[in-house]
Amino acid sequence: MALSRTVLAAVLMTGLSASCRAVVPESQRLVLAIAGMDSKETLGGPRLSAAALEYLQDRLVSCGRFRVVERMQLRRILEEQQPEGTSKAAKLAGADWVVYGAITEASLRGGSGPGDLKGVAEALVHLRVVRVEDGVIIYSHRHRGSAVNTSSSMDDSLLFQAVRAAVDKLAGEIAELAP
Repeated sequence: MALSRTVLAAVLMTGLSASCRAVVPESQRLVLAIAGMDSKETLGGPRLSAAALEYLQDRLVSCGRFRVVERMQLRRILEEQQPEGTSKAAKLAGADWVVYGAITEASLRGGSGPGDLKGVAEALVHLRVVRVEDGVIIYSHRHRGSAVNTSSSMDDSLLFQAVRAAVDKLAGEIAELAP
């Protein structure tokens, strides 16, 4: 069975991993569709999911190993194909793989005592890649990202940094799957 040529893209925040340095000619890139990024957490909510999705897409595109189906195009096809679902829409969009994601845990903690101003954010992100051709899950992993703030203020940006750290690790692993 030939490996699909469509893969969803993700954004790199801290530079390209080794797997992303080997750029593939456009005609040989896999086509990827990103189905979405659910958030099982109320902390950060839809903004956190949207940011994670954008980061994932940018990270995968910047690797130079994938062509990514625009999410609006996938959404339009999905609306037309209801009840058939995401896999059929991805196939119609020409995708080889579909990426599904979820933020399953998120937390912000302050320091351990009165004099400790350090804040810590953690986020658990789960990504799954499904081959469109036969519906087989070819990748399913989760990674816990973390970020530390040494200032006295804690806000959502620390949580976003933790999500980016997790997405960056997972996107690098997905890039390793590409032929």
